[in-house]
Amino acid sequence: MTVFEQIGQKLKAARESRGLTLGQIYDKTKISTANLQAIEQGDADQLPEAVFCTGVHKRHAGTVGLNGPKFN
Repeated sequence: MTVFEQIGQKLKAARESRGLTLGQIYDKTKISTANLQAIEQGDADQLPEAVFCTGVHKRHAGTVGLNGPKFN
């Protein structure tokens, strides 16, 4: 399992533990649900440039309550 897949699983678990849908994450972050889904599935090939992904991961993580070295 790649680091990207591990991060995606962590984000998905945090989102689900808070009872949030991808639509609700979209409403808070304006990250498309397609990109959110790709992140949670660890499917980097479906995402834009790495710089974009870094910012998206940080916003997604903050929205589901994850903060820390890997997300700051």
